[in-house]
Amino acid sequence: MLFETYGMIVPEKGTCPNYELFYMFYSLNIKQNLLANHLFNEVKSQLPVMSLEIKESINHKLQEIDSILPAMGLKREKTEREEYNISILNDDLYLRRKYFDGNYEEFINYITNIQQLITLYSSFENTIKSYLITQGKNADERVFQKKLLDEVCSINHKFISKFNDLYKNFTQNDFTVIWKYFTFIRNLYTHSSGVIDNDFIKEMDKIKNKITDMINRNFEFIERNLFPNNYNILRTDNFIENDLFIITEIELRFFRNFIIYVWEAIYLSHYNLSKKNYVSSHIKFNLEHNQFKFHLIQTHDESEALNRMQTFYTKKMSNFYISTYVCPNCTKEPVVLYKTLYHPNISLMKITQQEEHKDINMERVFTCPHCRSFFISKYKERLSDNNGNNLLNLNDDYLLILEQFNIEGTPYPPNSEENIESELNLTMQINQLETLLNDLKNNRKKY
Repeated sequence: MLFETYGMIVPEKGTCPNYELFYMFYSLNIKQNLLANHLFNEVKSQLPVMSLEIKESINHKLQEIDSILPAMGLKREKTEREEYNISILNDDLYLRRKYFDGNYEEFINYITNIQQLITLYSSFENTIKSYLITQGKNADERVFQKKLLDEVCSINHKFISKFNDLYKNFTQNDFTVIWKYFTFIRNLYTHSSGVIDNDFIKEMDKIKNKITDMINRNFEFIERNLFPNNYNILRTDNFIENDLFIITEIELRFFRNFIIYVWEAIYLSHYNLSKKNYVSSHIKFNLEHNQFKFHLIQTHDESEALNRMQTFYTKKMSNFYISTYVCPNCTKEPVVLYKTLYHPNISLMKITQQEEHKDINMERVFTCPHCRSFFISKYKERLSDNNGNNLLNLNDDYLLILEQFNIEGTPYPPNSEENIESELNLTMQINQLETLLNDLKNNRKKY
């Protein structure tokens, strides 16, 4: 698959301060972006109304100032500037009307993508420059933006081979041309808000053939076909002067993961890290014997709570799906629990690696995302039998424990028709993709 990740190799403390700094910057940026996208999806239907409310709020604040100042014996200074129409929220906002036909959603996507690209580019550039200095680069010698990865390749001779071991078979020229591509875009966004000029078109024409060659050598046809506009992993043509360069999701994803993999390869070329830290994957916790009385949904309010819950906890935690039990730990308002199924008589110790859990065999695990608690029913018992164990009000460890339970879970009972059918469908899809890939490779050899 084309570069796909939201994760990053965790730096060991004290090994490489520059990598640690980029790790922190990247983490904050991605979390901010995911949160903004989630909130945006929640409110996007109300955007026109919200825009009007913001506009009215600004006018209200101005009126507030005009009424408060005289009461304090002060007067707002009048200037010639106020004789003109002053606004940042006119309905005829230039960019939105010219390039997005007034579409708020596309306009806000454009703004957030610009911000993410500029912020990530800046943090990557600054941390790489600091790294080069620590490796002997003269601090007074200027490092040009578009030659940044050239400097990395020249000063770290293990970098390219480490990158190729982990990801793709890139040459030094590949790194150079990809970095130039995104440097041109970053500068276009920084200096002209993404409005294409003649210089940008000329620069893209210079690297067009090199980018096309790099994509053809490193990405299989089947990879490119898994995305819209399959040949436009990185766009190099059809640019129109005074038009707007709108970075696509696939380009932004490519950039985001490319700079991660560059830094990871640099870091691993200096340090031999253990491939997996098993200690951190098993969270120690103490079980509490159940003291609650569980019940199924009974009232109208509880039915409404059920309707508000998503079918699955999250896309990633898809083994947790909605139940009809109400959380006994949330007393202020009804919250419905999520549940996951297990193989019959599975030991809790298999998940926790704790010896004291070896005799606890589970039937199901339920969770409440509101109070961050787990409720475990024993083997051959229902939750309403009130004879299980609880993990209540977890904070920092909640998501880690949730992930461990989700790995062992399954949305269908083992050997059920639904489970068998889902496995068969997945196997068929994999076989079809492998057949298509082999056919494409064979056809390529013929020509």
